[in-house]
Amino acid sequence: MTKLDEAAVEVKAAVVSVPAASAARETLEGMLVAPQGKFTITDNYSLNNYGEVGLAVGEKTLVQPTAVGQVGSAAHAAQVAENAAKGIKLDDGASTNFLNAAGSSVPLPWLSAATPMRLGSTSEFIAPVILTTATTPTSSSRWRHSRPPMQAPCSQ
Repeated sequence: MTKLDEAAVEVKAAVVSVPAASAARETLEGMLVAPQGKFTITDNYSLNNYGEVGLAVGEKTLVQPTAVGQVGSAAHAAQVAENAAKGIKLDDGASTNFLNAAGSSVPLPWLSAATPMRLGSTSEFIAPVILTTATTPTSSSRWRHSRPPMQAPCSQ
């Protein structure tokens, strides 16, 4: 490793809208981004376990594909595609399991009396995040915004 003689220039976040196409998202992977626009809380199931909140681009929650059509139908497939285009996860960037003994005393990220994570609540990013892909078999192919430590990237 080489020590620099001068400090490196600070990395600036790319100001972007979240792309719908996975190929366009791929171009932003690993980058510091400042997502623009409104986001709607569409899933808070994993907040208490992994510190992540499901967001939908825009002002509506994602729709369960089986609510619009049977598995295998065109309506079902269209909803799956729409959810993939609009859905992202805001991850706290830590590996803490908040449900086990060691993690149970750690405050949950994103959550306070002033910022409840209710489904249907809208939010905006107020700090940059790093765009990464989901890498576990159970996390599907949705994208995740992982925050740098000690920043609260969203406001309600």
